Amino acid sequence: VQLAFATNVRVDALREWLGPALPPLVSGAAVINGTLDFAPQSLPRVQITSDLQGLMLELPATWAKPGEVSLPFALQAELGARPLQLELSGGRRWHALLSIGEEGLEGAALGLQDRSLPLVPGRLRISGHAALIDVGAWQELLAGLPGWPLDDQMPEGLQLSVEQLLIDSLQFQGQDWRRVLLDLEQTADRWRIGLETDWAQGGVTVADDLATGRIDLAYLDLTGFGPGGGESDPAQFRDWPALEVDIAELQRGGRPLGHLAFGLEPGEEHLQVWRIRGELLGFNLPAEAPGNLLWNADGSHLQAELVAADLGDSLAALGYERIVETSGGRFGLDLRWPGPPQKFSLASSSGGLAVAVDEGRFLTASAGASGTLRVVSILNLADIIQRLSLTQLFESGIPFDSMVGRVNFATGVIEVPQLDVAGAATGFRFSGSSDVASRSLSGEMVATLPVANNLPWVAALTAGLPIAAGVFVVSKLFAKQVSQLSSAVYSIGGTWDEPQIRLDRIFDTGNGRSGRSESNGGEAEAQPSGSESAADSAAESSSSRK
Repeated sequence: VQLAFATNVRVDALREWLGPALPPLVSGAAVINGTLDFAPQSLPRVQITSDLQGLMLELPATWAKPGEVSLPFALQAELGARPLQLELSGGRRWHALLSIGEEGLEGAALGLQDRSLPLVPGRLRISGHAALIDVGAWQELLAGLPGWPLDDQMPEGLQLSVEQLLIDSLQFQGQDWRRVLLDLEQTADRWRIGLETDWAQGGVTVADDLATGRIDLAYLDLTGFGPGGGESDPAQFRDWPALEVDIAELQRGGRPLGHLAFGLEPGEEHLQVWRIRGELLGFNLPAEAPGNLLWNADGSHLQAELVAADLGDSLAALGYERIVETSGGRFGLDLRWPGPPQKFSLASSSGGLAVAVDEGRFLTASAGASGTLRVVSILNLADIIQRLSLTQLFESGIPFDSMVGRVNFATGVIEVPQLDVAGAATGFRFSGSSDVASRSLSGEMVATLPVANNLPWVAALTAGLPIAAGVFVVSKLFAKQVSQLSSAVYSIGGTWDEPQIRLDRIFDTGNGRSGRSESNGGEAEAQPSGSESAADSAAESSSSRK
C-alpha cells in the first residue's frame, strides 16, 4: 500500500513542533512531496522530496541558500526502527545520516560533495570536499546564536570528528590557505587536529578547556603564509591557548632552513614567542640562551643569540657567497620593526647585531656576485687584497684569530661603527654606513699587512710596475723585515651594485712616521685620526722590536 501526499511546510510551524533544535538560520516555506509505503514483513518507509524553493538558509559564503534558488532535497527513513535512522541529501552538495534515539541524536555523519561515512554511535562525522571554509565567518555566526548553542543540543558523549576533509580554500586569521586536508577529533579531554597541505604537515592538540595546547609539524614552508589582509592586531590572538610549538623541518620555497621549537603565549594586547631554540640557516639558538619575540601595538621586537660553527656554511645557507670559513662564532641580535613579525623590513628596522667570531680565514669570492651579495663582499677582505694585486701574499686566503664588532640598524640606515679583524701578521678595522633606500655605501678600512719595511721603496718600484710585482720584489729584497707591519687606509663608496674601493693613504711603520701614497693620480698627506689607531699600534710594536 502506498500513500502519496503533498503539502506546503512553513519553517515557523516546524520550529513550534521541533523547538530550539531547529536554528533561526532557517526561514521561509517550501512545497514537499512524499510517499508512505507499507509492505508485508517490513517497516513502513517514508520518502520526501522538495526543491526547497522559498526556503532560506543564512550561512557563510558558498553555504547560504537564497529563497529563490532551488536545491534538490530528499529524505527517507523506516518508521518504527529503534533508533530511527534518517538519510538526507541536498543534491550533490551534501549527504547525511542521522541516528535518533529516545534521548535525541545518538550519531550523525555528513558528507560534503560526497556520500557520508557510516554512522558511529556517539560521534558526529564530517568528511568530503568543501570549496570554502571561512573560520572567522563561522565563529561570528555561532557567536550570534546565543539561543542555539550547539553543545546544548548535542547529547552527552556525542563528539565531533572531521575525517580527511579536503578544503579548497581555508580562510583563517587573514590567511587564505589552499588545498588543505583536515582531520579533527574530539575526545573527552582534548581536541586533536591534523593538517596537511603542500606547505605544511602536522598536528595540533588542545586541551578541552582551550587553555593549553601543542603544535607538532613534520615540515612547514613559510611561503604558505601570504601577506594577510586588513590591519594586523596581536589582540586577535587573545583567545588562543598557550601553545608549545615544534617544527621538525622549516623550509622556504622548498629550501631547508632548519628546525625550531618555541612557546606561543597570547596576551590581551600582545603575542609572545618565547624560548626560541633550534637551528636556523646554520645558526644554532641554544636552549641555555633561547630567543624571544614580542609583538604588541608598538611593533615586533626580536632578541636572540645565534651560534655558528662555520660562518661560511651559514652564509651559503642564506644564499650568499662563501667568503669566509670559521671555527665558530656568536652573534647577539636585537631588532625592532613596526607591525607583525612577518612584516619585517630592513628599511624600517632598528637595533643591532653584535659579532664575535673565532679564528678562521677570508676566502676569495667569485667575480659574478651582484646586488646584496656584493654588500657582503664589501667585507670580503680577500677580494680587497685581490683588487690591490696582493694575492701572492695570501694565496690560500687571509687567516685571522678573531673578528669582533657591531652592526647597527636605524630606520633605513645600516651602520658599522667598528669591526675589528685581528691576526698574527694582519689586522683590519672597518667602519661605515649604507642607506637602504638609495643603496649607497660610505666607509673606511684600515688594513695592517705584512709588507716590506721601507714603503718608499714600494712606492718607487710600483710607480712603473704592477703593484703585485713591486710588492713581490720588495718582499724578496727585505725578506728579514717582511714580518714587520705597515698600515693603509682605504675608502669604500659607490652603491650595492657597484661598490668602489680606493687606497687613501699608507703609513710607514718602520720609523713611526706617516708616509705618502698615490691616490687617484695625486698624493694625499696622511692625517692622524681615530681610525689610524691600528697603524699607530703597529708602529709602536715595530719600534720596540727594533
